[in-house]
Amino acid sequence: MSACSIDGCETKYYGRGYCRPHYKWFVEAGHTELPKSLCDECGGKILGLTRRARFCSSQCQMKWHRKHGCYTDAIALERRGRCEVGGCGSAVHANNMCRKHSKRVWKYGDPSVFLAKRVSGPCSVDGCENDAAYAQLCKYHYFKKYIEEHRKEWNIYHGARRSRVKRATPWWADLQAIRAVYRKCAEITVETGTEHNVDHVIPINGKRVCGLHVHWNLQVIPGIDNQKKSNKCIEESTP
Repeated sequence: MSACSIDGCETKYYGRGYCRPHYKWFVEAGHTELPKSLCDECGGKILGLTRRARFCSSQCQMKWHRKHGCYTDAIALERRGRCEVGGCGSAVHANNMCRKHSKRVWKYGDPSVFLAKRVSGPCSVDGCENDAAYAQLCKYHYFKKYIEEHRKEWNIYHGARRSRVKRATPWWADLQAIRAVYRKCAEITVETGTEHNVDHVIPINGKRVCGLHVHWNLQVIPGIDNQKKSNKCIEESTP
């Protein structure tokens, strides 16, 4: 059987003098030039070829546009203007400020605050002797204010959390042993002065596997380690 009529293509004939790929592209696009198969940004293979495919994913597409396209720093400055905060040369993102400073205003109320933990001075609540941690408030009063302002969202989150724990607790679970783990967590927190949490070794809301709310699936770990672990198993959370 004869081969494709395109120079350099030795694939067997399919129709109208072309092989199957060239024939398909001739019918769909009106020409025989095959689409690119490698990404312009990372050089990886493009899956599911389309007529104008240049990138393997939307992430590579955005990376390319930030370097060479319509999202470069120069074009963004020309279209949006410069951040109004003195000394900042970034493009405007929202409220006449760049992304960094607008996020600081939203989070701390001041574009000059770098991190909440760097806010110095005592707590602004009368009679409180603790150091300020967030928005001129200590950790306790900031948490209390947050709960008052976001009561609905807080109730929804913890209602869902209680439901998950209840569903993950079997009828044969030893409730006394579970309470003992929580008491041990409180004692360690008081003794060490560092906040500790009760964590599920196999999370009850995991992505690949879900555990049970039983005493042998509980462990006491520092709060910061619990935040890093999130809803992952120990093997997944270790670097």
